[in-house]
Amino acid sequence: MTEEVHILNGSWIIGLKQAKQNSTSEITSWTKHNIIRLIGFAVSISFLLSFIAILQAYRLANRASLHDALTHLPNRRFAMSILEQLQQGSFSIISIDLNRFKIINDTYGHAVGDALLIEVAKRILSTLRSSDTIARLGGDEFLIILPRVTERDSINRVINKLEKHVCELPFRYQDTTLDVCMSMGVARYPQDASTLSDLLHFADEAMYLNKQQKREE
Repeated sequence: MTEEVHILNGSWIIGLKQAKQNSTSEITSWTKHNIIRLIGFAVSISFLLSFIAILQAYRLANRASLHDALTHLPNRRFAMSILEQLQQGSFSIISIDLNRFKIINDTYGHAVGDALLIEVAKRILSTLRSSDTIARLGGDEFLIILPRVTERDSINRVINKLEKHVCELPFRYQDTTLDVCMSMGVARYPQDASTLSDLLHFADEAMYLNKQQKREE
């Protein structure tokens, strides 16, 4: 390629010529000069991918340790951590137990029992505020945590809402239709107990009393 450049006393012709080179030798030369850098990049990427995989596995394991596998609700460990954080203020808990759940399991099988637990968990969750917590403690036992709620009227409104949304509609699973009935017991912190263990015991006692009353009705 040439180009003529005009100046005051004449002109110049500037020319460029591309030298012929062996492309293979260029690649080989580049690789020799950058092999250490390439290895470093590969090792760094490998470490990064391993770290991401380990971090993801840790997150999944931590989530699994804090949530119930069947209902995907928080479990007892999660609920206790929430209660410990709330001890600086006031709150209430509602202990819930499904009535006749063992009979349902024995009569219709565990598939129906598991489906009932999942449905009850969804119904309870749909009635609560975003600041409330519903946890499955095990079996057919659930625990509701109501932060900053200790007035009887407010708690009764929650209980009435739960009775309506959880128990009014029957549960249908394939060809099986079942009535949903549950017992509830309330405990307020710090009015009813000064420790978490006593608070849970107080709520359980109230729940069993409610269950006994429903059996006698």
